[in-house]
Amino acid sequence: MSNEAPAVLPSNKPAVPRPAAFGVPPLARALTRRVIVLLLALVMLMLASTTLFSFWQGNQEQRAEDLSARQMVLTRLALLRESWQREAENIITSIDLQRITSQPQSTRWESLRAWLVAMDENISFDTVLITDPAGRVIFVHGHEGEEMSSRLPAKQSNWYLSQQFWELHAIIRTSLWLGADGGRGEVIFLQPIQHSTLQLIGSEKNPIYAATATRLLAGSDEIILPLQPGTKFTVGNNNWRAIEVPIEGFDQARFLLRLPANQPVWLIPLLTGALGLVLALALGIHLLLGRWASELVQRIQTLSQAAHAFGDDHHPNLPGARALLSKAKEKDDEVGALADTLESLMDAVFIREEENRAYIDTLNLLEEVVIELDLSGNIRRASSAWRRLSDLVDETVSTPASTLASKSLKPADSIASTIKFHYFLHPDDANQMQTVLEGIASHEKEQITLRARLRGKAATDTWVECHFVPLRDVSGQVIGIRGVLRDVTQTYLQEKQITHMALHDALTGLPNRVLLEDRAKMAIRIARRSTHKVGLCFFDLDHFKQINDTLGHKAGDRLLVVLSEAVRDRLRDGDTLARWGGDEFVLLIPDMKTSQDVREVVAKIADITRQPLTIDDAEFSVTFSMGVTIYPDDADNLDALLSQADRAMFYAKAQGRNTYQFFADMSQKGLGKKDLYIQHRLASAIKNNEIQAWFQPLVDSKTGHTLGLEALARWHDAELGWVSPASFIPMVENLGLIRELGEQVLTATLSAGRDWKARGFDLGLAVNVSKRQLFMPDFTEKLIKDSQFFGIAPQRITLEITESVALMDVEFAMERLNELNRAGFRIAIDDFGTGYSSLSQLHDMPVHEIKIDISFIRRIHTPQGLRVVQAIIQMASAIRLECVAEGVEDAVTAEMLAQLGVNTLQGFHFAKPMPQADFDAWLMEHAA
Repeated sequence: MSNEAPAVLPSNKPAVPRPAAFGVPPLARALTRRVIVLLLALVMLMLASTTLFSFWQGNQEQRAEDLSARQMVLTRLALLRESWQREAENIITSIDLQRITSQPQSTRWESLRAWLVAMDENISFDTVLITDPAGRVIFVHGHEGEEMSSRLPAKQSNWYLSQQFWELHAIIRTSLWLGADGGRGEVIFLQPIQHSTLQLIGSEKNPIYAATATRLLAGSDEIILPLQPGTKFTVGNNNWRAIEVPIEGFDQARFLLRLPANQPVWLIPLLTGALGLVLALALGIHLLLGRWASELVQRIQTLSQAAHAFGDDHHPNLPGARALLSKAKEKDDEVGALADTLESLMDAVFIREEENRAYIDTLNLLEEVVIELDLSGNIRRASSAWRRLSDLVDETVSTPASTLASKSLKPADSIASTIKFHYFLHPDDANQMQTVLEGIASHEKEQITLRARLRGKAATDTWVECHFVPLRDVSGQVIGIRGVLRDVTQTYLQEKQITHMALHDALTGLPNRVLLEDRAKMAIRIARRSTHKVGLCFFDLDHFKQINDTLGHKAGDRLLVVLSEAVRDRLRDGDTLARWGGDEFVLLIPDMKTSQDVREVVAKIADITRQPLTIDDAEFSVTFSMGVTIYPDDADNLDALLSQADRAMFYAKAQGRNTYQFFADMSQKGLGKKDLYIQHRLASAIKNNEIQAWFQPLVDSKTGHTLGLEALARWHDAELGWVSPASFIPMVENLGLIRELGEQVLTATLSAGRDWKARGFDLGLAVNVSKRQLFMPDFTEKLIKDSQFFGIAPQRITLEITESVALMDVEFAMERLNELNRAGFRIAIDDFGTGYSSLSQLHDMPVHEIKIDISFIRRIHTPQGLRVVQAIIQMASAIRLECVAEGVEDAVTAEMLAQLGVNTLQGFHFAKPMPQADFDAWLMEHAA
């Protein structure tokens, strides 16, 4: 927004003519003064430059000397550390040769202490400490050992300052074998930094000292120097200074070097020459000035006269101004160019003033208000639209509002008032407006946009959007602010509603996953600082599907609403109940002092099931199963807490439902310890891409040709061996790693498909998709990008989902399946017959094929099993779905299924699942 808003008219105040000049023209006098000032400035500049040059040269030499001295200290210190490290390693070698650490525990350390005492004259270290692999101190020798063992330095620390003896030590670390019972420990040697050590680091010319911020610890000589680096001091007849050599990674002490102080440079010869040069320059300028300066002054005076002529009247006198400017344009030089520019500027100003009048006339047709405030918040001017907006203000401030409105003038005019703008604002927004004024007055911001409320007569306030810029006077000084106000009440209410919808569940009004995760992460951060607990409960209703099937989905929805209200009534203000999806809820209990507090809240929530819920004047007894985890007792991040709460909930269901289970209780009882170990190995396997993709062919039931394959995840662990997918796939979902696993298997399948396609085998690729993978927001987009990258058409990719996944959240699942179908991917219902889908639901889904579960195929040779398989095949044919039979293990079964109308067969009769190399060989043999 420009600083020149159309709401303010140009000033009508006529220009004041200047008095005629007599004697020497003002410009000539000014020019003379400027020449004198220029000469004085040159003198000062020469003096300053010579002085600065001398000091700069001295500082450069001093910096070079400081750098060289510091480098000497660091080099010698590094050499000393290498010698100390070699000495430490020699000591360890001697201890190993003496086999002291192989002695029994009862005599080992006494033998080592005796050996160190015997070798005391040959060892420069004054203290030795030994720690076990866990970092615990198990041996101390030396006068610093007791103090140091109580505050053992960090692993990365190379220095130690004794608070008892005020002595600086270098830390030398090496490892030591502590025997079969102790493992490999660490030996810490302390090398004291004393007078003799500092003599090796410093030199006679540059003595060195070790010191803290307040104490001198040791020195290479006996002189006491200041502890503040850069301080100059005198010893005898010599001037000295101290520089600091910091110790890397250690701020408790430092080294100080004593160096000679530089002497100042004598400046009189340089200053004498500079003064002579300035005097010669002054004489030259005086000789060159004369008629040229006088003529130049007269032409510049005509420019001033033309400017005054242009501003004498309300309507600029352009002809008179042009006549004066013609004299200034007699010569083609800078003054003539300035006259041309001034004439163009006058034309532009005249046109701009005419445009301003037109803008002000147009502005009165708009609903926006243009307003000007001074730095005290008083309204200086406002467009006539302010009348309508100020009429909305509450009657408690109607007096100033009406006063301002009464001063509204006709269009093209403005309002002048001393009423404060703060009177019209909501009290909570008045301080915000004051901050805007202060920010613009202090030049911190050049443009500010904010939203504020006007105190309204109606139940709701009027929201206005304000855009403000600085209002400056002719000197550029900020004298106020100018801005535009626009009524955005409806927009604000719509944005508020959209934000609420994005973060809350549409049915229950509870927070959704996005808002829950945000609050949970914030609660964990607060608990980490305050050392409090955070409870996380995952629960769902028992047998909720039966309620939906019996009473209908609307009754089920009302039940979810009533249950959520009942739970919320028993929560604190800071607790959060969120709907996770379907009949699943998550309860966040932050800021709990102890785990027992969490247990009491959970028990209070569980009591809800003891009383029936009333829905449509009917009472229903509803139960739920709940799993509970506690931060930081069970996990230190949100994903792990959710996963463990989910596991605890499933364990609660396994105990008979209508109960709650704490994850900590499961661990204490030894429940799931093997699962926890497997999960740890599994997480590492997924991270290291150790899960393999194996392939099992899909065969045409009529011709026996290979139509495609199904990708199956297989895991072989070095310790556990082959782990069944039935065991590790649910763990992957609970760990929240199903996306990573799914992407690994999908990527391996698409990569193999590209290889087969290059060799002439255009095979269909079937991959399994889990519930959490299917419901990920970017699943379809990621799948499309992967298929394009590997050059596999979506029509050649079949996504297999189970009945239970497809019907878990019917509305969302339908939307996602339609999305995949539109992208060209094929959808298959896996393990068909084991879920609860109805014929109408299956008919409405964008499904291309069903896979008959292996349990039905195995019973096909019984009369009842045969009738079930026939019914499934006939139903699939009736709704025009292809039928795939898995688990075909012999030729008789394959022939029966082909005669019944199954399109595709899969099973051990044709081939077992195999890695890509074996599948390549099988494919070549089968093709031949």
